[in-house]
Amino acid sequence: MDTQTPSSATLVSRTSGNNPHNQPNNLPTFILERNTLFQKLKEKHNKTIAAKARAPVAVKLVTRAGDLSTELQVTAWEATPGHLLKHVTKEIAAEVVVARVDGVLWDLSRPLEQDCEVSYHSHNDPDRRAVFWHSAAHVLGETAEKYYGCLLSHGPPTTTGFFYDMALDADRAVKETDWAPLEASAKKYLKEKQKFERVIVSKDDLRNLFAYSKYKLHYVEKFVPDDGFTTVYRNGPLVDLCTGPHIQNTRQISAFKIKANSSAYFLNDPTNDSLQRISGVAFANAEQMKRWETSVAEAKARDHQVIGKRQKLF
Repeated sequence: MDTQTPSSATLVSRTSGNNPHNQPNNLPTFILERNTLFQKLKEKHNKTIAAKARAPVAVKLVTRAGDLSTELQVTAWEATPGHLLKHVTKEIAAEVVVARVDGVLWDLSRPLEQDCEVSYHSHNDPDRRAVFWHSAAHVLGETAEKYYGCLLSHGPPTTTGFFYDMALDADRAVKETDWAPLEASAKKYLKEKQKFERVIVSKDDLRNLFAYSKYKLHYVEKFVPDDGFTTVYRNGPLVDLCTGPHIQNTRQISAFKIKANSSAYFLNDPTNDSLQRISGVAFANAEQMKRWETSVAEAKARDHQVIGKRQKLF
């Protein structure tokens, strides 16, 4: 793999041409071109969904593991797990961000396709937390892509939050002084209630969509079979290769914090490019963030006490 990072001109070039679909006009050219193509692919995807037969299907709705189920009849390719939340209590509906359909994690806005069992997850469910943090990673990616004009690599959830790896200009690195403006931008995007839009895309179209990035093309070539398909998600101006699922919109995230930055090799291989990594954490409300900050501070205090005792400092 070529270890030369893209030039400044590639990363932050601007466009003076037309700006379809009201995209922010200070985005790099590669983002504007990518998003124009995405819009065409989305319209094609929507036509495919619209052509699906609207037939009645039976749904077994289970609000939580062990609860009694409800039998419903809905219309295939129209009804979504989000629509079915009206059949559960307000307390449960308020904390739901993702569903399972026949055991498979499923976007709340994704249509049901056939007879199935739909279930939801409690606030502390690990899968729910992973989906939530994965969506927050996309907000971080959106923020970084606009702030730096960078090329994104990948941005997964972790057991303690999420991160995104990215390629900046060779003479530039993420600094702690960047955190505040990045957080400010992210919080702006949260308030915009950006939807997470899911589109199925062929491998050939993926190659065109992500032609500007050797990092995204690596994942396309490695994980998508020839003549195959996978999904792409859009939130705001970010279009990302991703299997999902995601939360319904960015407003479901109320608290967002960057907690670290570092360097990381692409694919964790020291023979590849050295990328920049930004790590963060996010929650549905400020109280959850406050509890997290308290737990982190307490953990650090315990660590200092252990180290102090070992070194006989106190």
